[in-house]
Amino acid sequence: MDYLHAVLLGILVVVLTQSWSGFKLRHIPTIGYSFPFLSYITAFKFRTHSREMVAEGYRKYPNQIWKLSTFDGWFIVANGTLGVQELDKASGKELSGILNFQSYLQLDHTLGPEVATNPYHINVSDDMRDEAFSAFEDLIPSSSAEGHAIPIYSSLVEVSSRINARLAVGYPLCRNRTFLYLCGRSCTVLDRGRHLRFVPTFLRPIATKLIVKSSADIGTMARHLQPLVAERLYQQHLHGFEWPGKPNDTLMWLMDEAQKSAEEVTAHGMATRLYLLTSASEGIAMILSCALYEVATRPEYIKPLRDEVESVVAQEGWSKDSISKLQKMDSFLREVYRCYDLNLLHLGRRTVKDFIFSDGTLIPAGFDIFSNAYGIHYDEMLYPSAHTFDGFRFVQEDAAKQARFTKPGLDYVPFGYGKHACPGRFAAAYQMKTMLAYIITTYDIEMNKALHPIGGFFEKGFFPNLEAKVSFKRRQ
Repeated sequence: MDYLHAVLLGILVVVLTQSWSGFKLRHIPTIGYSFPFLSYITAFKFRTHSREMVAEGYRKYPNQIWKLSTFDGWFIVANGTLGVQELDKASGKELSGILNFQSYLQLDHTLGPEVATNPYHINVSDDMRDEAFSAFEDLIPSSSAEGHAIPIYSSLVEVSSRINARLAVGYPLCRNRTFLYLCGRSCTVLDRGRHLRFVPTFLRPIATKLIVKSSADIGTMARHLQPLVAERLYQQHLHGFEWPGKPNDTLMWLMDEAQKSAEEVTAHGMATRLYLLTSASEGIAMILSCALYEVATRPEYIKPLRDEVESVVAQEGWSKDSISKLQKMDSFLREVYRCYDLNLLHLGRRTVKDFIFSDGTLIPAGFDIFSNAYGIHYDEMLYPSAHTFDGFRFVQEDAAKQARFTKPGLDYVPFGYGKHACPGRFAAAYQMKTMLAYIITTYDIEMNKALHPIGGFFEKGFFPNLEAKVSFKRRQ
């Protein structure tokens, strides 16, 4: 009975807190309800109809600030490119991206508070190509001359996880099945942290163990890393910081960055950071799934993309430089990101102190602000025929003038913008371009147009359609 009272008390505290915070934001227009208790109707709707609500906010309040209710607080959304510019220009003493990210995924519970308080892992950004080719050969039988259908999302997660594991720790650990499994599932596990926001704060440590269960994965990963970490520390002790034969992989970079930030290097600490960094596999797999869907269902793109890859590779071979010269593919992927950005809202910031936009809108300290990425990417004034996929929309006759798909802009924010743009986007871009180039030159692909790889959105993020499959037929 005492436990029930505690839960009810926690719920009451959440409701009262939500009501008080809504009162502090009463000057900001609202999508849905803003009145106490009724705001939870909006929060419930946002869970499954977020795309429609974000589009409504962009349409009703052009170049303005608006808000909507979620179960654990309010999302404040800045429409238009000016909002992007102002969020980027604000100093870290005013707005914090780390605190926003930590809050949304509840990283202090799932990974520990030190990930947010000492985020040295963001300084970490080719074996990639070899691992990608090998992974596809293992995934698709060489006898697939008649076509071999596989689940597109889970299969690409497996390939991307193998690549990231190879870059993270090298041989032989990158081929360990348990280690690969942990790299592949880290995004799904950490993503469950979003659900902790619906749980009263005092119950979150318990809910983390029941819902997220990341600690067991990190413990297992740490046991696999222990011999590797110990050996590298031993070599450093014998030969100094730049010892002969020092590996060039993510684990080594993390160990170096930890020591620079005066943090003790432990297998558990390295596992925690690697678990977070390898979670990028699912985002890469989702975007590549969308790219394959567009290639498979729009045959007009396959020949020009394939011809470009074969021409460049014939002259220069498979290399990072040759991949960077795939101008049409770069435009194609930039358009995929525009149309299928995996987050509706970007540039998330937590107000560290009261923040005032140029139009005079005051955002009190302790609230989360976002840029309306979905609205920007589908704005007809910025992108004519915005709801039509145009894979070569960004191709320029002069290649030097073409904006690469990793280049952020006020009107293009899948990777953030300005000084806080995603530092890992270049490695991710190389990985995606290499994988797509290899697929289209090695196989003919088919997909059911009715089964799009994106299943829908949960709040501001996506979830995959696990029923979507792609058929690979090896080219002669």
